Amino acid sequence: WGQGGSTGGHGRLLIAMLLILIPSMLWLELTRIHIQTDSALTQWIVIGNLWLVVLGNLLLILLGWEAWQSGVDGTGMLPFVGGLMLGIQVIINDGILWVWKYPW
Repeated sequence: WGQGGSTGGHGRLLIAMLLILIPSMLWLELTRIHIQTDSALTQWIVIGNLWLVVLGNLLLILLGWEAWQSGVDGTGMLPFVGGLMLGIQVIINDGILWVWKYPW
């Protein structure tokens, strides 16, 4: 993460996006499984799945911050702001409120 812009950040961007997209694909199905089985294990699997998405979003925010601070051509602060805007949905709504308010 601390190598700077020498590698272009494509691998780090891929990791962040995979941490967002793959668990996002699975959380509804995991919630359905939890509703059917109603066990503590499936509850923690759903919560862990949502927090994988939160982790991916935090990595995306860090990448946006790094791009903004290193002065990558044509980006300005838009990657950082975009990561923060996605973070409102992912971190606050899904990672905190949904986990807190869902009737486990």
